[in-house]
Amino acid sequence: MSFDDFREKQFISDVSVKVLVLSSAIITIVMVGAIMYKDYQAGKDIRELQQALAIILVVEALVYLLIFRSPLNTRVGKEGIFVSYKPFLLKGKVFPWNEVQSWQVRQVNAMREFGGWGYKMTLKRRKTGLIMGSGKALEVVLTGGKTWVITTTNPEMLEISMRKYAADKEVKA
Repeated sequence: MSFDDFREKQFISDVSVKVLVLSSAIITIVMVGAIMYKDYQAGKDIRELQQALAIILVVEALVYLLIFRSPLNTRVGKEGIFVSYKPFLLKGKVFPWNEVQSWQVRQVNAMREFGGWGYKMTLKRRKTGLIMGSGKALEVVLTGGKTWVITTTNPEMLEISMRKYAADKEVKA
């Protein structure tokens, strides 16, 4: 398959999400550390607390890596649209042009429309989002009725590539 016209790799980079994850980690570590210090001062065995703290540090590091180092790859070419978001969308997803009913590049609000960032689905699973933040996104309505929303950091180039293959399916705002 050829997806050569448009390529983009993006990550969740929202500062507020980073602050939330970091503050959660700091609060948890400080609380466990304070309990461990109190028990140490009282002469209690703190090995279990040390193990718990080590596990917390590993889990927090994994959460950070999953949230902020998982790339969303978007490609557009003569075969259609391809997206991958490992480890959440392992094999990736291809939208052949004959399955695209309509498309548009529009503004998306991550919290209001999807309740946050990442691989998101609405309640009835009619809309799926690959959301790296608020801003411009490609909205693709498929012939089966499902809608995919994929954020982009380069909406102008994405629109050019989309028009090259599916100009007749663009929704004019």
